[in-house]
Amino acid sequence: MKLQAYICPQCGGSLQVEEGTTITTCPNCGNQIHIIYDNDENMNNTKAFTTTEGLLVASAIVPDNYELSASINYNWQSEFVPLTTFIRAMNKEGDIVLASSSKEMFHDVRSALIKGIHALLQTHTRNGYTKYIDAESYIKSWAEKMSGTSLNLEATTDLPSQFGKHPEYLKEAFNYDLSLYNRYMEMTFQIKDMVVDEKLYKYSGILNGDEIVVLAAADYIAAELKSPLSPGFGNIGDALGNLSEAFGGNGKERIAKLSSGLNEFKDKLSHVASGKDKMSMDDWMKGGILGKMMRDKKNKNEEENIIKEDNHKEEISEDIFGYRKHVDQVSYGAYRKYICICLKEKEEAATNIFLRFLNSIKQDANIANKEASMIQAKFEQLQKEVAMNQAKARQMQMQTQRLQQQTSQMIANNARSASEGLMDSWNKKMASESHISSAYSEAIRGVDTYVNSSGQEVEVGLSADHVYQNTYGDTYGISGTDIDESLANQLNWTKLDKKD
Repeated sequence: MKLQAYICPQCGGSLQVEEGTTITTCPNCGNQIHIIYDNDENMNNTKAFTTTEGLLVASAIVPDNYELSASINYNWQSEFVPLTTFIRAMNKEGDIVLASSSKEMFHDVRSALIKGIHALLQTHTRNGYTKYIDAESYIKSWAEKMSGTSLNLEATTDLPSQFGKHPEYLKEAFNYDLSLYNRYMEMTFQIKDMVVDEKLYKYSGILNGDEIVVLAAADYIAAELKSPLSPGFGNIGDALGNLSEAFGGNGKERIAKLSSGLNEFKDKLSHVASGKDKMSMDDWMKGGILGKMMRDKKNKNEEENIIKEDNHKEEISEDIFGYRKHVDQVSYGAYRKYICICLKEKEEAATNIFLRFLNSIKQDANIANKEASMIQAKFEQLQKEVAMNQAKARQMQMQTQRLQQQTSQMIANNARSASEGLMDSWNKKMASESHISSAYSEAIRGVDTYVNSSGQEVEVGLSADHVYQNTYGDTYGISGTDIDESLANQLNWTKLDKKD
């Protein structure tokens, strides 16, 4: 075994690869590197694909007389895909077309909790949200879109792309993408199952009245992801279910939104957990990638038996393919797609040209570096937003606690004031009732009550118009005209007042 030394174009790290290796992974940065040797007999046919602005996108082996074009789309398709490139080569007659597009990645998010987390991140890319599609359906759909007609599958063979020859590198590439996502999202998605499909599909169809042959393939990968956060619908779910709706408004308005959002989120979770959300439950119970592929490979009788057993609620053991297993997210897509469209009579020549084309495609290092830097910047932005949302959540929690304390204090003060008011009303009521009762009693007994100089109460008959007290404390009632004041003074009599 002979080793050769190379330099990674992305990070400048040293690479030691075995002679004859055509693709390797940098151990420092994870960059996928295609190696083309100078003694390659087809090296002279390697052509550069550039945009109309002259920007180099990729290179590949194509015949000399082919017309070349390239384009770059800078719209984010997901956090893993900041841009997509497309190259095309067509012969002068226009009856053989070769094309290839760069990586795309879709996400089938099935966990309400994960959706709640994503909803909090304004910079999170949601363009790639779609339902999971298996490799064969995925490639056929793209082939029909590119060819502009419906197609029939004729044959399938192994894909001789760089990833097709080394599928382990495709898995490493996906694992690297996932490690970035875990690091910057501060979540830990674990891969439960993974599918790598490296097949070349041959289709036939009719286009403008002519029979055509379409060869289509993709370095397809799909993975079922699970987060340890998912099963816990407790405090974490409560906290996340309302934050996305509660950041607007102030004070009481925020509290109202928090309460409303929390109740709504709890309802959704309870629907899923109870099975009321049948689509979600069905997806979770039967949506495993490998489980679906395994069921598709079984004959109809076996599949019908499984369904009948499931309907009768008989226990079905969980196998290594993940049947009936819950996952939070399915990420799938292609690290590169390839297609050849040609007339039926050109099939043999077009196939040879196409195989050399797809086996030699190499993305320009500058594009790869730009893509890596954009991904890095995106994840750093997400990390900042995650930290900011965490700070907001803590601030909102403190504000909620303060409002709760203020509300409790207000309730206590109101209760105390109400209690004091009730006691005052009660005392006044009792005093009034006592006064009325006393007056009623005096009237029955035919007396009035007077207060002497010692503050004592003295009862005197109703016939007395004036009441006096002498120095010995004796009380005298006088009817008619009051006595002269000078006489009262001589007798040392003191006039008493009637009690109110």
